[in-house]
Amino acid sequence: DASQDAQLVLAADARLEWLPMETIAYPGCRATNRVRFELAPGASSLGWDLLALGLPAADAAFDRGAIEQQLHWSGVWLERGRIAGDDRALLDSPLGLGGQRALLTLWFAACEAWPMAVRDALLDAARAQLAAHVLTATAGATAPESRLVLLRALAPRIEPLFALAIEVRAAWRRIAWQLDAPAPRV
Repeated sequence: DASQDAQLVLAADARLEWLPMETIAYPGCRATNRVRFELAPGASSLGWDLLALGLPAADAAFDRGAIEQQLHWSGVWLERGRIAGDDRALLDSPLGLGGQRALLTLWFAACEAWPMAVRDALLDAARAQLAAHVLTATAGATAPESRLVLLRALAPRIEPLFALAIEVRAAWRRIAWQLDAPAPRV
């Protein structure tokens, strides 16, 4: 079994971008990937979680094994999912992943509630980027809580999701932090 646990603790007024490379769930893996974060007053965090199921370029489908992904902001947000390679209903059903094998969750979290104008601008920017991509039918942006803005997307491969995440990240940095977005080192 493999596991990765990241605990992100932000001090008052800190900003953190959590932009790891994609997690690749190899056929037969047994893995858990957890990210937990805490925000002190004035702190904010922009991050993403990219998951590739299998190795499509090597024709190695994710058809056995399992991966559990968890994103957790105590008292505010818990996203947890377990994907098993032999769960055809989840992997292929239109009520599940609809045959897609790459997943993106992009978040922007602030300790205090986003002002409505900022939250709306963040959502509008994400939706504008979605409209420019062919992923629109399998993606969406929402604010399930006043301190959290999310974008989720599915695709057959990770590359279009990575490109989308980079573009939305740049827009969100400009809106919320008034900062340009240098390309991530990854």
